[in-house]
Amino acid sequence: MNDEHAIKILYMIFNQSNIIKQAIANIYSGKVFCKQFSEMIFFIIYPYHIEMRRRDNRRK
Repeated sequence: MNDEHAIKILYMIFNQSNIIKQAIANIYSGKVFCKQFSEMIFFIIYPYHIEMRRRDNRRK
């Protein structure tokens, strides 16, 4: 299982909930709640999330 595949699975899980939004809100509000976890989501999954949005927009 390569990294991209793992990120896709994580993304699918997080996309089902508001974890991404919550994590980003936590980073911006300066809460230290699971800071490493929030940063992991922000730097790994969020860029993937944006990329998937771009692909969806291209298909239309």
